[in-house]
Formats: sequence, C-alpha cells, structure tokens
Amino acid sequence: MNESASAAPEGDAAALDAKLVDLGWAGAAATTHAYAAACGATETQLEAHLAAQSKQAEAMGTSTEEFERQLKEALPIAARRVEIDDVAMAAARRADTCESTLESLE
Repeated sequence: MNESASAAPEGDAAALDAKLVDLGWAGAAATTHAYAAACGATETQLEAHLAAQSKQAEAMGTSTEEFERQLKEALPIAARRVEIDDVAMAAARRADTCESTLESLE
C-alpha cells in the first residue's frame, strides 16, 4: 500500500462520501479520477481530467493551490471509496460504471 492510500480513512461508504462532499469540487474530481483509474484510464487521460478540473475550480473561485491541496487530501479517500464499491458491485454494474466514467473523460 502506498503512503497516501494508508492515510485514507477506514470506515463505511457514507463516512467517506461525507468527507468527499466536504472537499467540494476536489472531492468530486478525485472520485471521478479514482473510478477512471480503476477502470483503466491512461495516465494521459487522468492528467487531462485533473487539469480540466483545476481550471473549472479556478473559474468557480477556488485558487489552484487550494484545489491542489484539497485534491491531495481527497485522492486517497476517493480511492478507498472506489475499493468499497468494487467489492460490492455486480459485474454488469461495474462495466456500466466504467463505460460512463471513461466517456466522461472525453
């Protein structure tokens, strides 16, 4: 397990979701990022997604530095949340989730 993942809180999905909501746009961006990574997105796709989310956050009034700080906090939480979903998710639902997530990166 990498260092940032070990910092992710353990707990139920609802507690993780609440933390991601508290992190605002960065929490949403991290969640999409984590699903996309789990679904096989390329590094180029993932980087482009985060760059676009940073620009969107800035357009909504959040500084790049603040977005990056929140994102750094949100990424391990989102990764843990995706792990929980992956265990509970049926194969057909997983395929649908991956398809829609990867399409959202385009």
